[in-house]
Amino acid sequence: MMYRLGQLIVGFIPLYIFSGWALLFVQPQLEHHALRAIAMLLGGLIVMAIIQGIIFKLWLLPSWAQAIGERLYAGNYVPEDDPIASLAATIFSQHRPDLIPKLEKLVLADSSRTRAWLELARALEQEAHDISLAADALQRGAAAVKSKDDRAMLLWRASILLLREKGREEEAKKIRERLAGEFPHTAYGRLAATSLSRG
Repeated sequence: MMYRLGQLIVGFIPLYIFSGWALLFVQPQLEHHALRAIAMLLGGLIVMAIIQGIIFKLWLLPSWAQAIGERLYAGNYVPEDDPIASLAATIFSQHRPDLIPKLEKLVLADSSRTRAWLELARALEQEAHDISLAADALQRGAAAVKSKDDRAMLLWRASILLLREKGREEEAKKIRERLAGEFPHTAYGRLAATSLSRG
């Protein structure tokens, strides 16, 4: 969230510069050279709009589109539209743990997608019955995805899985300590901090 806000603030730098220029250089001329001031204002506005449009088209919109795509992929999707989702659906419906290596290969080829790591971890947990590998997949996913919220969510789920494994409680605790330290402003970071304070 803070990253997106920072992007928005930086993205509007041309607007800030234009506003300052208009106040400092154009406004003083309005009284004595109104037509010149208006021409300068319109010219500056056109230049600012062009620069602002380029920033939005080449930087902000692609970044936001990717984030929205990841969110959509993390939520509702049609399996037939995506090879990872389609393969995961086959693994779960037909109980085919032998297809998990193929799923992992697809996930690694598109490792920035949060839902892909969730599907891989679920397959390892439910179909391969290997909680340890599932937790490891979630931690690898946390290192690969870009969103802080998604990274925190994957780490939190990894800690939950590790708590189900005998003798892995300390690892789960370390993950939650990392969550509280590195992602304090995310929901899962706060959740981790609360769980640690309760012991």
